[in-house]
Amino acid sequence: MAVNVSQVPGGAASLHLAQKRNRTLRRQILWFMGACAALAVVAFLAVISATTARISTFNEIASIAVPSINATNDATQLLAGEVENTGEYILADQGKATSVAPGALAPATNKQVILTKIEEQRAAFDLALQRGYNALSNYSNDIKPDASKALLYISSRYGRLQDALAQARALTDKGDLTTAIQAFLNGQNDNYEPIFASLYFLRSIHQSRLEEAESSAVYSAELQQYLAAAATVLFGATLLVTNLWLTFRVKRVFVPLLNLALVIVLIYSAFLWSVLSNSRRDLTQVVATYNRTALLSDSLTYITDASADQVQWVISGKQLVGQTGLGTGVRDEIYNQDLKTRLELLLSLRTKDGTLLVDPAQLQDCPASATSRTNYNFEGNIAQLCRELPASYSSNNLNQFIKAYRDWLNMQNRFSPLVISGKIDDALTLRSGDGAKAYAFMADSLNKERDLNIQDYRKRSQQGTDGLSFATQLAWIIYPAALALAAAGLLVWRREF
Repeated sequence: MAVNVSQVPGGAASLHLAQKRNRTLRRQILWFMGACAALAVVAFLAVISATTARISTFNEIASIAVPSINATNDATQLLAGEVENTGEYILADQGKATSVAPGALAPATNKQVILTKIEEQRAAFDLALQRGYNALSNYSNDIKPDASKALLYISSRYGRLQDALAQARALTDKGDLTTAIQAFLNGQNDNYEPIFASLYFLRSIHQSRLEEAESSAVYSAELQQYLAAAATVLFGATLLVTNLWLTFRVKRVFVPLLNLALVIVLIYSAFLWSVLSNSRRDLTQVVATYNRTALLSDSLTYITDASADQVQWVISGKQLVGQTGLGTGVRDEIYNQDLKTRLELLLSLRTKDGTLLVDPAQLQDCPASATSRTNYNFEGNIAQLCRELPASYSSNNLNQFIKAYRDWLNMQNRFSPLVISGKIDDALTLRSGDGAKAYAFMADSLNKERDLNIQDYRKRSQQGTDGLSFATQLAWIIYPAALALAAAGLLVWRREF
């Protein structure tokens, strides 16, 4: 028999109260659905913003700063090599041994070998300069100097240097050795250093931009990272609260679909934090890598300059009346002093009285352990590189350089007395033999180390970009999926009331 609820004592009131509670529960469920949707959208936008900004930073570094730094490094070495080879050209004309063409016979053949190398270096310099400073045009207008002015100044100075070097080679071919040497030394003194200063200044702009990009992504953009984390955590917290609330509200177990959405969000949150943290570390390492690359390139330039200073010191002698050879005369000590300065900038030991000492017997290898490397008590580019090598890096290449550097210094210690005593042929034969061999080992070890740093940059840059891109792609799946699961779970519960 059917029972009328209105006939049951208190039945109508109980039914009305149950219906009111169900309506309240449905409104609360709808409110939670809206809150979840809003927080999912905020979390999604925050994640997209944070990862996109970081990807943009990696792209700026890859497309602007790094190519420009590489181009500047290459340009400085090519410029130093071209100046050195013009000095070698003058030596070859006199039938003297050179590092480029060691044989003392067939001056015309040796000169042609050197001239071919000069032409290759000139073309490579022009290409490096153009590639590198095209990137300046992509910087904002507040970056000075602008690309056109920078290129105009360097091109102007470089043109003057080229004219002086070409004049020196032409005068050498005519047999006017004294005037050729003067044109070579004057051109080098008047234009070489200004070009170098400009190249270093422009490189510093690119390195500053590299550091600014890192700082912007790592520090200034931390707010984005924390916002993304906070929004995602709030989204997950809302799902958890909804689960707990429904459980205690209706005395049932957690909603399965809400549980799944919660698990997905939590896993993605941990993954996202890992990706952002790794990309931050990668950016920091990219800057450190390219600071090391600059030191390595400077070291390559220093050894080239030191080799060039040997030639300039030899040919700078004031010739005696009636003599056209290089075997006599008082030489300009400025080039010998410049050579010593380059060697001190490479690797030296500071004595108790504060002076720098370049003694092959006292120069020690870079330690194998990272802890010992921090206490490497020497000065110069190589010493700084040794101290800054990451724990995972081997010091083998630097130690190969140091070994070759000791050999080169021993050669230099024998070379100088021979030049001073007028035994130019013996000095240049020593330089083109043991000296050239040691120089080749020094350059090879530095180039190997630089290549390792560039490979490290490429690896970290690729890892950072790939990880961030994957996180961005997942965000388009995770947040809509989690929101859909939460909505489905809540709608299922809503229909029960």
